[in-house]
Amino acid sequence: MLSQELPSTHIVSIRVGSNPTDDYFKSIFDNAHRQVEEICQKLKRDPTLNDGFNAIGLSQGGLLMRALVEMCPDLKV
Repeated sequence: MLSQELPSTHIVSIRVGSNPTDDYFKSIFDNAHRQVEEICQKLKRDPTLNDGFNAIGLSQGGLLMRALVEMCPDLKV
């Protein structure tokens, strides 16, 4: 939906699993600190995000974004 509304915007969808089903189960049963570290490293490797970015997280995703901001200070969110 965001891609359609903002076609010139670089959008990164964060996933902690290898597919939607794995992502769903990991979001419930995996270690949240490990997930935040994994996501931190993925976002650091994306050169289009080096100058900073906006983050949107809904519900549990909002908590994940807050943890990311607190635990990954190198990112410019």
